Amino acid sequence: MTRFHERTVLVVDDEPDLCEMVAFEFQLLGSKVFAASNGLSALGILESERVDAVVTDIRMSGCDGIELLNSLRSRNPIYPIVILITAYDSDLSPREAYLMGAEGIFPKPFSLKDLVSNVERALIPLEERWSVPPPVRPGQVIKCLWPDYDTARREDWLALGRGGLALMAKAHGIASGEAAWFDLELAAGPIPAIEGSGTVRWVRQGQDADTRYCGIEFDYLTDKCRRPIIEGMAEAPGKPFIPSL
Repeated sequence: MTRFHERTVLVVDDEPDLCEMVAFEFQLLGSKVFAASNGLSALGILESERVDAVVTDIRMSGCDGIELLNSLRSRNPIYPIVILITAYDSDLSPREAYLMGAEGIFPKPFSLKDLVSNVERALIPLEERWSVPPPVRPGQVIKCLWPDYDTARREDWLALGRGGLALMAKAHGIASGEAAWFDLELAAGPIPAIEGSGTVRWVRQGQDADTRYCGIEFDYLTDKCRRPIIEGMAEAPGKPFIPSL
């Protein structure tokens, strides 16, 4: 049985063929599926139906995907999950999408398998989602030592979101889409360390050649930090999925 059994998915796209194809994929997995051709129609469905996940195009007339995301996050910072799809790189960068509260963004054409996998993963409770270590530890390692989280946040070294983190890294080879292992020690505070693995979702260059900022979605967190991080997120659910620096 998949994570989609008895789940409800709303697919929003003004391309009828694509909308039908994506909707059918979720139906095959046991989901109840609604379809809408624009954000206004989607909001009408959301007024009367409980929806677990929204998969929406960005460019549409009659309330686009960004307006839809903003409307949903103004009502609830974490529900439903929202995955954006777009045919235009200029619409929204991954950094902007995660900062606005989306749980993913996919450029067209995209892999249906990857899209479904992303939605399925986002539906897994955090304790379960982040408790399975990777079969092979990523070769890209980011290691830092900071006094405490408040100092790191204030100095724009580190920021935690509800699905990942943003950090300043002295790593030249780090690239979007790759796996990374992070070992971030905090000398004081309620979280002694942030250690685990994740997927790099965006990278931007800092002011000097040696500094890069990156956003990493959590895939796994070690036992020593998983529970404190989840508890901290529960106290501040309005954080972006992956923040920015």
